[in-house]
Amino acid sequence: MTPAGPTARQLQVLSAIEDSVRRRGYPPSHRELCAELGLSRTSLNAIQELLHRLEGKGLLQRDAGVSRGMRITDAGHLALMGGRVE
Repeated sequence: MTPAGPTARQLQVLSAIEDSVRRRGYPPSHRELCAELGLSRTSLNAIQELLHRLEGKGLLQRDAGVSRGMRITDAGHLALMGGRVE
C-alpha cells in the first residue's frame, strides 16, 4: 500500500524547507519552521511530527544527530510541483 499524498500543511513544510535551501543554502531549524508556519516557538513537537510523517511518506530524508540535517527527496520535489493534497 502506498502512503497517501502530502497534506496541505506538509506541503507548506516542504515549501519552507525548499525556500530556505534556495535562499540561504541550508535547511531551516525547527524553530525557524515554527515561525514560517505561524506556530508558537514551543510547538517543536508539532514540527517533529510533521517531519516524521514526511519522512515516512518518502518525501523528506533526515540525518539523525545532524543540525538542520534534512533534505527533500525527488518524490518530495515532485509533490511540490504537482501540489497533490489529500
